[in-house]
Amino acid sequence: MNNSHRPGARDRRGERGAALVTTLLMSALLLSAGGALIITTTMSATTAVDSTAEMQAYYAAQAGLDAGLAVLRRNVPSNPSGTSADFRTVVCGAAANCVNNGGNLSTWLTADMRTLSSTNPATSFSLNVRDAAFAPGAPLPPSPYLPRFLLITSTGRGPKGAVKVLQMTVDAFSFEFTVRAAVAIRSHDTSTQAMSTFTIGNSDPHLWNGNDTAVTPQAPVPAFAVTNSADYDGGDGLNTGTLGKAEKAISEDGANVIGAQQLTKINPTDLETWLQTADNARAFLTQMRAEAVTQGRLNPTDFGSPDTPKFSFVDGDVTFNGSENGAGLLILTGKYTQGGSATYHGIILALGDGDVDRNGTPGIGGALVVAKFQHNWDGGTKSYTGAGGFLAPSVATSGGGNSLVGYNSDDVRRAMESLGCRVIGVVEK
Repeated sequence: MNNSHRPGARDRRGERGAALVTTLLMSALLLSAGGALIITTTMSATTAVDSTAEMQAYYAAQAGLDAGLAVLRRNVPSNPSGTSADFRTVVCGAAANCVNNGGNLSTWLTADMRTLSSTNPATSFSLNVRDAAFAPGAPLPPSPYLPRFLLITSTGRGPKGAVKVLQMTVDAFSFEFTVRAAVAIRSHDTSTQAMSTFTIGNSDPHLWNGNDTAVTPQAPVPAFAVTNSADYDGGDGLNTGTLGKAEKAISEDGANVIGAQQLTKINPTDLETWLQTADNARAFLTQMRAEAVTQGRLNPTDFGSPDTPKFSFVDGDVTFNGSENGAGLLILTGKYTQGGSATYHGIILALGDGDVDRNGTPGIGGALVVAKFQHNWDGGTKSYTGAGGFLAPSVATSGGGNSLVGYNSDDVRRAMESLGCRVIGVVEK
């Protein structure tokens, strides 16, 4: 018999080449997947490169802001030397009149200092500094006007044309402070509790002056300010019935008290946060003490001069006698004693003991703030602790002679700047 014939073979003739087609289809799918993987990998690599370039540009912009701060904090000398980096010269340079187009800090930062690496193209930054209170291109007031807030714009440039722009707002003052009076007294929290002592002198001529004695005077302020009724008017209005503690002293020596007002009363809620509650005041002392440690200005032996005002924090008493003097921002927790012809130009914050004692013919130009509250230094927590609110402070002056305690906005400004500027915020543009 012939067995070469296999049943069903004729029926499978139409399936010839199916394996090849299947192989080709699978190959096409694999090639497509491989191509997609190659494209994805290439795109990921490109994205990673672009992301790295953008990050380098961002870091360059950040480096620009850091460099700008170093200039404002006067850690970078000018070239040529002799130009102080105050808040006006960084915008206007040496120009007496200028518009608010912004300075580039080239007096302090050379081209080499703006280039951060040797890559090609180089990673670098450029800066623009202008007065935040005026629109771009607006004329700025002539010197001695100084901006309070600056806008520093840093443009960082990285590889592959990457660009990042950061903008920083800088305050010339390291903490909030507004001159409420030549002498501002944070009274006892209880409105019926007056100061333990308040005397303003009995030997002419002496003067308590709220009128600004600066070269370019600002608006006058009251000579004295208090925060409760017992110190202000006794609760029945000024110059009627029972006299408040400050009201009585001023009424007996009114010719020597001048300014926008002789005496004003301030609501504690309108004060800076650190003077609204005793807990806030203790926290403020803690913060300022830490800053003093950082700057090497805790319990210093020198207190600055009008030409070189300094920040000083004293955990205890401060005494100026004879011809001793100081200038800048002075914060003390103990008693402030000033005698002879000693002078101080700047801001004195007598916070803690809240005790000021003046005798002879001493002078203060700037502003004086007095507040009393419990304050115990805790070395473990490195903070000031205590219970209760504000207590009754004491301000005593015997004699007076030719002394002057008066508001001076220039002295106040220099005092606040002696602590260094602070960053308010940074945004990406």
